[in-house]
Amino acid sequence: MRNGRGPYTWFADGAPIGREPFAREFRYVPAGSGFVTLSVIDAEGRADRVTVFVE
Repeated sequence: MRNGRGPYTWFADGAPIGREPFAREFRYVPAGSGFVTLSVIDAEGRADRVTVFVE
């Protein structure tokens, strides 16, 4: 997220998967292959998301 302000909360398919106070990066290993939607919300409620296919 460009110009976001931490802490950042990360989600995979709507379920929270992590919270980072300062980092704009987060590592996530999905349970298997298929589509997954990754989302992030910053301290001010701004959000972004992307859907990817994992092989």
